Amino acid sequence: MQDQRNILITTPIYYVNGSPHIGHAYTSIVADFFSRFFRQRGRRAFLLTGTDEHGQKVAQSAEKAGMSPIDFCDQNAALFRAIAERSSVAFDDFIRTTEKRHTSFVQRMWKQFEKNGWIYKGTYNGWYSVRDEAFYAESEIVDGKAPSGSPVEWKEEESYFFKLSAFTGPLLEWYERRPDFVFPEGRFQELKSFVQGGLNDLSVSRCTFSWGIPIEGTNHVIYVWFDALFNYQSALDTPEKFKSFWTDAKVMHLVGKDIMRFHAVYWPAFLAALECTPDTLSADVLERACRHLQIVTHGWWLSEGEKMSKSLGNTIDPFEIIERYGSDYVRYFLLREPSFGYDGNFTREAFTNRITGELINNIGNLCQRTFTLAHKSCGSAVPTRAPSHPLLEVDLQGEMEGLLAEFKINQAIEAVLAYASKANELVQETKPWALFKAGEQERGEEVIFVLLGAIFKIKEAIAPALPDFHKRISEVFGNQAFAPGIKLAPLAKVFEQIAPA
Repeated sequence: MQDQRNILITTPIYYVNGSPHIGHAYTSIVADFFSRFFRQRGRRAFLLTGTDEHGQKVAQSAEKAGMSPIDFCDQNAALFRAIAERSSVAFDDFIRTTEKRHTSFVQRMWKQFEKNGWIYKGTYNGWYSVRDEAFYAESEIVDGKAPSGSPVEWKEEESYFFKLSAFTGPLLEWYERRPDFVFPEGRFQELKSFVQGGLNDLSVSRCTFSWGIPIEGTNHVIYVWFDALFNYQSALDTPEKFKSFWTDAKVMHLVGKDIMRFHAVYWPAFLAALECTPDTLSADVLERACRHLQIVTHGWWLSEGEKMSKSLGNTIDPFEIIERYGSDYVRYFLLREPSFGYDGNFTREAFTNRITGELINNIGNLCQRTFTLAHKSCGSAVPTRAPSHPLLEVDLQGEMEGLLAEFKINQAIEAVLAYASKANELVQETKPWALFKAGEQERGEEVIFVLLGAIFKIKEAIAPALPDFHKRISEVFGNQAFAPGIKLAPLAKVFEQIAPA
């Protein structure tokens, strides 16, 4: 039996120190794909995205730009909102960590941590990456850099600490109970190895800059990751929303592989600490606090086989490619090209081949020929003769559901393409234009009925990936359920051709 709980689907809140890149667009498009699919299957879904606006890196970037931090955040947050909208991402909320609803929520969580005995004051001595806004152990530093390759600097300053070290054993025990907590499995194994090495208490405040959520009665601001992770709750800002999409829901956190640790170690620890004291911590508490969470990680995008870098000049501007090709084509390629969970490679040749071979020549060709014949020879309507045929009995969305339960996005899309290929084979086998020309009107109409039914199934199945295509083909069918006799509106063009790479 499929899980029918409401579902909260989240992207990371994107850090506003720079402009959106293709990786940001990708995560949001994947989240939107799942939310659209779940809604099709009858589940209530809430899609949350937004921007992370505090921390030293933002303060430094704002100063470099000659702007105040809040003006800098306003400017860049607007870009992240715009790229989501241009990518056809239908989010339900866009949270900004500078909003009052978020800052006051985080301050309440801090007080609860203090009340439960999880916070103490000390001195931080260690390696810190401003770019990652992350602390690293000595064992993780390689050639003077963090595991991400970012530079680190030695910090010695007064800090408040969270007793993360208490979670080493309980987390490992809970991980064994929840083998599906992190996807893919290989990354979960990496995470377990990290935790098995022993967790250190986490510095959760800074006092050397002021751009953050203040801790009342001190000169400290809250560590940016403590602040940021609570966006997943602060955005659910009514009792009904919180109950429907947190307490009683499944929660799917979509994140890049580089921030897995924050979501799969820190976040469960924070949630459990709200419900217990250090003396009462156990795997059972983690289970109660986090039983509904799943961390779904994906890889990075390469450009022509190389890691994207401004210095190499190989970055991909999502605004530029969406403006050039349209959101449907960009969405399709990003969802179709990689095995989800692993790195993807963006090449112009692969983009052109996918769009031309799979959309234009397969689905587009099927739609163009079928609608042309329906208008020309069937009175611009779905024929009233409704024969049975194996193509009309396929549960295409059901096939996709099984694949998507294992996050096989590209294989789910491949199932739609295979179905479209079978419909094109029927065109070639029956040659309906020849049937009409030979006076076999009834037989021709039967074939067109089957093909139109197949197109209807395709446009529903592919809708989470291609919302604009779904909208246009739905309009051809009069935005009605498929049935004999419904009138068909004209359609000038299914897909636009693109130039070779």
